[in-house]
This record gives sequence, C-alpha cells and structure tokens, in this order.
Amino acid sequence: MSLETSGEFHVIAPVRSEKDTQSTLALHPEYSDKNVRFPVVPDLGANGACDEIFRETEINYVIHAAGRFRFENIDPQKLIYDNYDTAKSAEKFGKSLKRFVLTGSVIVEITGQMKPSTFKEELTEADIVSIPLEAVRESGDSVACYVAAKAESSSLLFETASKSSVSWDAVELLPAGTAGPLAHSKEIPPVPMFQITDVRDVALAHVLALRNEKASGQRINVVNSDSCYSHQMLANLIRSKYPELRDKVAEGTPEQLIPAGMVFYKISNAKSKEIFGNELNYTPESDTYNAYVDRVREAMRNRDLEL
Repeated sequence: MSLETSGEFHVIAPVRSEKDTQSTLALHPEYSDKNVRFPVVPDLGANGACDEIFRETEINYVIHAAGRFRFENIDPQKLIYDNYDTAKSAEKFGKSLKRFVLTGSVIVEITGQMKPSTFKEELTEADIVSIPLEAVRESGDSVACYVAAKAESSSLLFETASKSSVSWDAVELLPAGTAGPLAHSKEIPPVPMFQITDVRDVALAHVLALRNEKASGQRINVVNSDSCYSHQMLANLIRSKYPELRDKVAEGTPEQLIPAGMVFYKISNAKSKEIFGNELNYTPESDTYNAYVDRVREAMRNRDLEL
C-alpha cells in the first residue's frame, strides 16, 4: 500500500473490523497522514458487501489482493466469493472503474507437473489448468480445492469484465510462492514450486498493472525465473550468513538443493517482461531472503523477542 499512497492515488482499504484499522495504523502510523480510508466490511464474500463503497465513491481501480489462509482450513467458496462479490458490486455501481486487478497464483499452472506424461520443463500462462471445484470438493485434498477455487475465481472475474454493460477490464497477476525462515530444528520440507517472487516486486506489479494498456485482459506470471528456490537453499543461506541462528534452523542435506524425487522446472516471466519492460526488474533471490530475515529479526528485537 505504500506504493499506492506515495503518488496521486486516494486509497480505500476495506477491513473486517475497526480493530483491524487500529492494528494497521499501529504497525504503519504513516498511513494516518496519507490519503487512505478504511471502511469496515465484515465479510467481503457477503452479497452486496462492497455496494456502498462503489455507490459513495468514484473508484477508478481495484486491486483484489490475496488474503492469508492455511491449506488445512481452506474454504474454497470464500476464496471465490470474496472476489466475485466485489466484482459484482463493481459491475452494478463501478461506473468510473477502469480496471480490476486480481492476485492469482502460478499454482494453477503446475497441476500437470504431477504426472510424468504432462510434465514440462518450463511453464507459461498458457498452461493454466481449470479443475472443477465440485470434482475435488469431497476429495479432502485442500491443495486441489485451492487450485480449483483460484481458477474459478479468475474465470468469474474475466466473465464479468467481458459483459457489454461493463466499462472496465480485468488483469490477473500470478506470483510464485514466497519464502520464510525455517525457525525450527526439524527436517527440511519439500516445495511444490522452485521459483519465488519478492513481495516488493508483487506490489510493484499490481500498481504497474493499473494503467498499463498491454496488461488489459491478460493473465501474467510475476515470478523471478532466474531463481532456484528450495527450503534447503534458504536454510543454507541463513545458516551461512547468520551463524548465531545455526542451532535454530534445520541443517537438512546442504548439498541436495532439490528434494529427492523432485525434478526442477521453470516458470516463465517472459510475458511480464514484455508488458512491464524495465519498470519491473526482479529482485535477486539472495536479496529477498536477506531482507526478509533482517526485517524479521528487527521486528523481534523491537518487541524484545528472540528468534
């Protein structure tokens, strides 16, 4: 949000409660002096939840960012309707709206990687696979439900944007996974994808997508294709740069960067480079890891905590 408030944008950031507003301002007091408004919307997925916001304000752009969740507690219907009901409000009352930018995930491209017969060494936006939600809902597979929900949410948005009565277009950005430190002494877990995206690059891509004409109607991978991420690689970096944390981060198998039985594949960012050009230069993965660990340690010191 700092990118949005640094220019001419007036930002409306819905929160679930007034307590969330206070928590946000406590962490980011600079927003109290910015052009930011925090309307309370208890449930974005409720029918008409954002109607009043669109009725009261001439909104030019929407960024529907991904919320936090745990796979084990996933509610696919909520993932879908948090976005879809916002889009429906935009359809009814967004007369000044120009663009709706949705945060997706490259996970919708990697479904075919689970089978040798459909495995590809490089994935692009053309490899998006739609899994019917009803086909996986009863399976108990939370990851499959997530993939199906993300795909359906995207489909509903683009379907809405294609209506003749709608004046705005849609863009979906597909970042890869983000990395965090392994602050435990257990085994190193595997990962489903091997490229990452720096959160600052994701934020910048969203702001760039608001006005870029080439982005109109596109689904765009936002990923550092030069990275080769694994939890083992992150553990190696932390243990090397921060000797004082060595006993708190699993050693794993330092020489085996890719988990046994898994094959490296690449996610292409060619379309993002074509559309955004030099305005989006991906952060080197080592800078991403170092910045994250440094920021976490700083935050913990400020709270008199130890990592």
